[in-house]
Amino acid sequence: MNSPVEDFNAFKNEMLISFRRQMGHHILTECRRRWEECHIPGCGAVTQDQLEHERQEVTTHNFLLRQVGARGDGEHMVHGPLHSLQWAVADPTRPVRSPTFITSGNRTWEAMAVPPSRGVPWCVCLRLVAGPPALAKIRIKMSAAEQEAVVGCTAAILPGASGKKWDLQNITNTSNIRIHILIQH
Repeated sequence: MNSPVEDFNAFKNEMLISFRRQMGHHILTECRRRWEECHIPGCGAVTQDQLEHERQEVTTHNFLLRQVGARGDGEHMVHGPLHSLQWAVADPTRPVRSPTFITSGNRTWEAMAVPPSRGVPWCVCLRLVAGPPALAKIRIKMSAAEQEAVVGCTAAILPGASGKKWDLQNITNTSNIRIHILIQH
């Protein structure tokens, strides 16, 4: 037989699970403030307030729309040589920057690897430090011992902006971390 405290805790847990299910259904189906992906091809931002996002990202959106318009078929025009950067994460307990690297068009890039913390997985951020804006195809591969994760996208990258960030859910190891970044623009 359970004590009253154990019964109350069990009841509380059941109510919490029920509430989370109802909230999830609400967010996915009927919530006016649900998260939505930006409709501008190549942006990929997920936001609750599309109008505010459009006001903040007008430069990026104009750049993307010009690129799509240049082809005329709704597809992104990404061309140019393939650039590669590989580096090892020396200290997996703190954020680590890559060496800066230069690609065609005199674009200077840097990346940062941020280790997992408080339930947040490894993430890799890529930033265009200097040079003209780029519509780039990006692929990032992180390996750690026997684990491997690959992410990528086509994105508009503006110099000096915060850049692009990817979470790498499959990497839980913190030893022998190697990162390989491919950029085509």
